[in-house]
Amino acid sequence: MPLEIGKIQTVVGTGEEGYAGDGGPATHALIGEAYGCDFDTLGNLYICDGRNHTIRRIDRDSGVIVTVAGSGRQGYSGDGGPATEATLDNLYSLQVDTNGDIYIVDRLNAAIRKVDAATGIITTVAGTGEPGYGGDGGPGVLARLREPNDCFLDGKGGLLIADI
Repeated sequence: MPLEIGKIQTVVGTGEEGYAGDGGPATHALIGEAYGCDFDTLGNLYICDGRNHTIRRIDRDSGVIVTVAGSGRQGYSGDGGPATEATLDNLYSLQVDTNGDIYIVDRLNAAIRKVDAATGIITTVAGTGEPGYGGDGGPGVLARLREPNDCFLDGKGGLLIADI
């Protein structure tokens, strides 16, 4: 996926909405509304495929797209299991840390989910899955989020969450 400075180019999708193309060129894949994106330290691109409730990775060298989180079904399940079997809901943003762990803004589940790069296991790191407000000063998993729409890693192990 070589990118040229100063030129606009399509790196994922055909312009047609859908969910297809895993294992093939990202430019031939169908996606359903790409929202947030981030790069890992190796230069692979991760995108929130919002309507398909998945996170997809585009390999820097080959340009091949694969799903790394989300089963494609809408819901809130899967903590402690493989990220590709989890259900997610309306993904809005993501961040990839220096270890390759992916922090996902699972917006309509009012949660931030984390995919461990070493194991592929997904867990909730903030939010209860029920919308609300509260929990400042306490553990992230007990915090009540309303509709998180972004998150940021501060480079010191902290996770900042933008919540409406």
